[in-house]
Amino acid sequence: MKATVLRLLPLLFVLFLAACTEGAAECPESNTVCSGQCTNLAVDRFNCGGCGIVCGGDFQCIDGGCACLPGQTACEDTCTNLDNDVRNCGACGNACAAGQQCVDGACSEGCDGTLCAVGEEELCVDTETNADHCGACGNACPDGTSCLGGVCALGDLYASCATEGSVVPLIKASNTIVSPRATGIDSPQALALLGDSYVLAAGGLDNVLYVFDRATMGKVGEITVATVPNQILVRGQRAYVISSGENLVHVIDLTDPAAPKTADQVALGAGVNPMGGAFDESGTLWISSWLSSRLHSVDFSGNLGVAGEPIELDTTGVEGTPYPTGVAVVGDTVYVSLNNLDENYQPAGNGRLATFERSSGERGMIDLGATCTNPGFMAVRGTEIYVACTDSYVSGEVAVVDAESAQVVRRLATGGAPARVALDEGRPGFVYVADAAGRGFFAIDESGEEATIEKVDVCPEAAWEFNTDVLVVP
Repeated sequence: MKATVLRLLPLLFVLFLAACTEGAAECPESNTVCSGQCTNLAVDRFNCGGCGIVCGGDFQCIDGGCACLPGQTACEDTCTNLDNDVRNCGACGNACAAGQQCVDGACSEGCDGTLCAVGEEELCVDTETNADHCGACGNACPDGTSCLGGVCALGDLYASCATEGSVVPLIKASNTIVSPRATGIDSPQALALLGDSYVLAAGGLDNVLYVFDRATMGKVGEITVATVPNQILVRGQRAYVISSGENLVHVIDLTDPAAPKTADQVALGAGVNPMGGAFDESGTLWISSWLSSRLHSVDFSGNLGVAGEPIELDTTGVEGTPYPTGVAVVGDTVYVSLNNLDENYQPAGNGRLATFERSSGERGMIDLGATCTNPGFMAVRGTEIYVACTDSYVSGEVAVVDAESAQVVRRLATGGAPARVALDEGRPGFVYVADAAGRGFFAIDESGEEATIEKVDVCPEAAWEFNTDVLVVP
């Protein structure tokens, strides 16, 4: 029993396992039963404001009413952006002449986008955003979807709900929830993006890797993976699932997303309890060992992975037990977060990052300060490392470490318990942080002079419901 608790404790949502599973079949107060299923009438486009009320065309269900997403205008049954729609430029029905483009709501000569044939005319469209010509001329998106980065999809931002067992799609430009959501996952633990068209989710209790279509959020494929999957990393058409329960990396071939299959399993040794990982530029996966305070490596540059010798991390000065968790790679250095917990799994002191120089083998330590306790998963932007400091699963912050100076350069107070961090590479300054103590995530905008933080609730109002991971599409 003790080994089981040790293995599951870091999985955030499993801290509340007993409470989560009791009464999970009952609808939360914010939901309504429609056709035998729990649904939220405020956001369900198939039951919008009432059972059976379907939002047609491009309309989404927003606050219980069928409407266009923020920034769009309804032109008959189509939602469009009047700033760049050549058929509705500045106003519905105001079409630009052939070859012209619509810029800031006004028709102008020239075309910075793509000329697509529409009837007998050629219109200038942005195939990154145009729902009638998404990714290519003539590729029209289905009703209810948007053209996001040249791909027809419901959303480009995703958050998982532990108790409901769902992945919720949102539009990142407005943090607006869209529907439907992916369901049927037994406590989703980790998310990842496969190419442009699929979202991966690992069930922390059913030990299944799910593949969902971004255009429908319908399940495309699934495969049973090694127990207690903590993190999913994707390279090409393969998913690398770090399994804490069976001390290995389970490699899944997703060349055919509808038929996932095992490509490799690399054992790391008994009692390793791997938590997080990150790839370097050579194809080596670096993995933390929660119980042994070691850093493991697996060379995946070939078809099959080859495990290297474990590396002892520098844990000098750690007051409690280090419990290595998150991993990041910047340049020549591998960074590993140390939880630093006491016998009750509460913070014993400052969180730290253990460092390992790949070329020299030199090991070191970065103190994250008294306000960053129980650091976990991390994300990297350039030479900056964003560290989720979960504290005691009640409140915490995100500490930003500059790899060049090896110092914390700023702190983002969230008011929640940061679990995992996602950075929008398409929009510098945008940070998303899953909240282990709440029903959603924090959307942080650092692009201005002062950072702004918005709390976005996505999960039902239920006891012990909380967000386990957040994924943003560049």
